[in-house]
Order: sequence, then structure tokens, then C-alpha cells
Amino acid sequence: MQLKTIFKIVNVLTNRKIPCDIVDFLEEEYFSKSKDTDIKYGDMDLTHYIRSQLKNSNEEYLNYELKKANKKITKLKKNVQILLDEVA
Repeated sequence: MQLKTIFKIVNVLTNRKIPCDIVDFLEEEYFSKSKDTDIKYGDMDLTHYIRSQLKNSNEEYLNYELKKANKKITKLKKNVQILLDEVA
């Protein structure tokens, strides 16, 4: 079921207007690597949307961990160089 359909159902069930930021978000586009095209969030199936967000959060986490590891490697290289300079 598409996100825009889900929000329409919620609108009917709760008798509350969909917030304007959600309406705007549903019109924004996401690049689907698997389909090689842009897709509006509102046109995405709920499962597809959740998977895209999980993938993005996993990629962000991995990038964060990679940056931390690179900082540690840089620090180790400096320490090794200091030790080599002391030995020489």
C-alpha cells in the first residue's frame, strides 16, 4: 500500500488533516538504485519505504564507523612514526 494511500486512510479514520510537512514530504523524491529512477515517497509502498530508510541508516552508521576507524589508524600511524624516530 502506498504511503499517500495510508495517509488518506488515516485522515478518514481520525478526521484530522494531514500535516502540511507530511504532504510536502510525500511529494519529495527518492532515488531508487534498484529501479534506477526517482520515486516520490508518496508513491512508495510502505515496505519499500521502510527498507530504504533502513538501508540509509545502515549506510550512515557504516560511514560513521569508517570515519572512527580512519581516525584510529591515523593516530596509530603517528605513534608508530614517533617510535621509529626514537629508535633511529
